[in-house]
Amino acid sequence: MKNRIGGNFIPVREVAKAHDWYRGLLGLQADDQPLDGQHLSVIPLQGGGDLILDEMPMWRGDRPDAPPSYQTPAFMFDTDDVHAAHAHVRHHGGDLVTDVQESGEQGWFAFRDLDGNLLMVCGANSRGSNDAETVASGSSEHASDGIRLVESDPIHAVGLVATCAGSELSVVVPRLWGLLQDRLGDIGQRSEPGRQLSIFLGRRGEIFTELVGVAVREAAPTPAGMVRIDVPAGRYAAIHHRGPDVQASYRRVFDWADQQHLAIAPHEPAFHHIERYPEPPLQGELSYEIWVRLQATT
Repeated sequence: MKNRIGGNFIPVREVAKAHDWYRGLLGLQADDQPLDGQHLSVIPLQGGGDLILDEMPMWRGDRPDAPPSYQTPAFMFDTDDVHAAHAHVRHHGGDLVTDVQESGEQGWFAFRDLDGNLLMVCGANSRGSNDAETVASGSSEHASDGIRLVESDPIHAVGLVATCAGSELSVVVPRLWGLLQDRLGDIGQRSEPGRQLSIFLGRRGEIFTELVGVAVREAAPTPAGMVRIDVPAGRYAAIHHRGPDVQASYRRVFDWADQQHLAIAPHEPAFHHIERYPEPPLQGELSYEIWVRLQATT
């Protein structure tokens, strides 16, 4: 055995999609080369230690649909500008777990890939320790106890809408997700590749309305049979949810907001919350972001 690492394995659910996503994240051109097997792909890195994206059929344990993802940072990427890297990861559809943590001339942040793997970026802090972060999308984040405050620009989304009783959501919404996957090719000018959204559009009594779709640029056309929603700029409390008990994550956000003396937006009107899923959604163990809208301060 030699004292160097020959490769870094990353567990993924769908190797072809992860292959394209990581090549885009790392600034590598798309390629049409065949994958290195039925379940893995190698992404070359400078200096060796290549990324090996692997569906890991031998190591799935009690998760037949996907291998378990990394829940502590698996490794770190280097960068010459940690703030620019933070903006790049957001633009590319990564789930940002922290804002940039500054320490003099250095900084770092953590994010999750499409499969929920926790990764890190470390490098030069070109802004120094006194400047606030501003990312390319116009949003800024500040982490606290695993819950982040997100200042979001307007979100433009295109997708499909369902209105049904609350007791039917668990059946109707997954069906809607399936219909959306069949029509993704009709949607152009996506602003967050690799990410899909579920947006709460309001409630009247026990009747709920919800959109499942994708974020698009402001001028993007709306395909026939779909609906466009423009979510106004706002402030959210965000948490990364894992597992089947989604209500526990919502309660955690509500309790945290109460401790911070922050008011949650009313539950009945539209845009009370947004759920941000890796693409494709609802595959394997649930792992996605929940954004709960906060009331505007006057």
